[in-house]
Amino acid sequence: MPLQGLVNPNPASDYFTVTLPNGCTEAIIQLYDIQGQKILESKITENYKIDVSSCKPGIYFYTLRVNGKAETGKLVKK
Repeated sequence: MPLQGLVNPNPASDYFTVTLPNGCTEAIIQLYDIQGQKILESKITENYKIDVSSCKPGIYFYTLRVNGKAETGKLVKK
């Protein structure tokens, strides 16, 4: 079964909010730039805000890890 975590707004200019799947209270999020360099790794809880205000505009990728499962996605920073 997919994790179905939610990262929004997308695109964003200042921050993204991570909403965890139902029943999950914590997870690990990793954020990568377009070259694959890890720019953030953090243990998070429900409705966690990722501050991207200091990041350059462009495309970023994330991996959300919950209970041994992983979900990946793309984020756009305006």
